[in-house]
Parts: sequence; C-alpha cells; structure tokens
Amino acid sequence: MVGTFPSPRGLAVDALGRFLVADYVIGAVHIFKLGPTWEPQALSSVLGLEGPCWVGPGPEGGLAVSEEFGDVRLFGSACQPLGSLGTLTGHSFGHPAGVCSDSEGNIIVADKQRHQVILFPRAGPPVCLLLEGLKRPLSVACVPEGRLVVADAGDNCIKVYQYLGELD
Repeated sequence: MVGTFPSPRGLAVDALGRFLVADYVIGAVHIFKLGPTWEPQALSSVLGLEGPCWVGPGPEGGLAVSEEFGDVRLFGSACQPLGSLGTLTGHSFGHPAGVCSDSEGNIIVADKQRHQVILFPRAGPPVCLLLEGLKRPLSVACVPEGRLVVADAGDNCIKVYQYLGELD
C-alpha cells in the first residue's frame, strides 16, 4: 500500500513521475513521488477545492482538477492557482469529469452530464469535439498521433477517436 487518503477519487501520474490524487472529502489534491521502497516522498497538497473528483497533468508541469458539479481548476507547476476553465473561457460545464492535457498544451475535459468532450486550446475558444456515440463520458486520456481515449460508462466501453487532425 502506498498511502491512505480519506476519500481518494481521481488518480494520475504526470510527466515528472509524480502521483496526483484527488481527495474528495477534504477537498484536496495530494502530490508525491514514490521512493525506492514505494514510500511516498515530498508530499504536498493543493487545498480548498470543492469536491475534487478527477485530476490530470496540465500543460507545462501543472495540473487540472475537475470539481463535482462545478468547474475545472488549473494550477501551475508550483501548484499556484491559475484560475478555472469556466472563468477563463466563459464555458459552463454540466458535470465535469475526466481531464487530461495533450502534447500541444490543450486541456481536454469529459462532461458526463452533457455527453460531450470539450477541448480547451492554449489560445481561443473551447471546441466541442464531435465524438460520435458518447453516452456518459467519464475519463479521457491522450495517446500519440492525436488520438483520444474515452471511457464511456453509458455503454461500458473504451472508445478511441482521432481528434488532432480534425482541428487543423
């Protein structure tokens, strides 16, 4: 066992090998590395979140956290608050769920209530990705060659889409 948390929900590992754990009840994201004997090291936490459910690496070493029935909060590489996607872009979420970022610095968010996946480019307005057949997208992950993997709880499937070539 690596660690004990009151209410772990989301889990991710960033490019630096740090574990990111969204802890729902206490409203925090815990960030740590594992030592040679699997013990957590250099634990730090981002506090003051409202129901963090999902967490993912953000652009430039930061992180993105979706809050239940709320917004997606962004933090820089030193865990400094950068704002929220809703405030920064004017986008309104139904129920943000899984979140990830791609190699171009775009942030991608699954909105399970609206059955959508939204791409937030580094500059410009949000783009609703036209992904066919989504019923209840919960989790997203970017993979090489501009592909996006979506866990769809509505029909119990993992779906793969080409998305980057579609935006050019």
